[in-house]
Amino acid sequence: MYVPDHFRPTDDEVHELLTRVGAVDLVTATEHGLLATMLPMVYDAPGSRDGVGAFGALLGHVARKNAQWQTPTLGASLAILRGPDAYVTPSWYATKHEHGRVVPTWNYVVVHAHGRLLKQIGRSAAARVVHGADGGPSLYPRVKPHVEEDRAGSQGRPRPPPTPADRRDRRDRRDRRDSAKCRRGER
Repeated sequence: MYVPDHFRPTDDEVHELLTRVGAVDLVTATEHGLLATMLPMVYDAPGSRDGVGAFGALLGHVARKNAQWQTPTLGASLAILRGPDAYVTPSWYATKHEHGRVVPTWNYVVVHAHGRLLKQIGRSAAARVVHGADGGPSLYPRVKPHVEEDRAGSQGRPRPPPTPADRRDRRDRRDRRDSAKCRRGER
């Protein structure tokens, strides 16, 4: 991926994104073409456990029925980790007012992690990955804390927009509250 030098992240910035990884896009090349699956992963830093390489490792779980688990890979695999992103309007640039020659852009944070995909087979491997059984690394207990923090908005990220059901529930609660106030003569 092309990254201009003035936007190149530091190792610390990449490490921050890796340690807060949630769902990633796992892309593999096969004899039938490319396969991609969005799945939760966690990052194991270099030296955190036996078998972790110099750059660390991403740990995830793919269902057996998923074609990506069933199909042998050719060469390296790619995990795409996405951070925040946002549209940047040209009206924010001072040069827009000076000469008008500006273009819109999109700011984003992304890591493309390349490496060898290692598939572990068997119920014990799945239990070890998902739940941390037998002293192995665990996936979901490590994903949950930062996902729950983000869900609560404690990291400064906006909450997801309300669904129609959320708006309906909020309207119904407001209507019940207003009706109760009217019955008590408060409105």
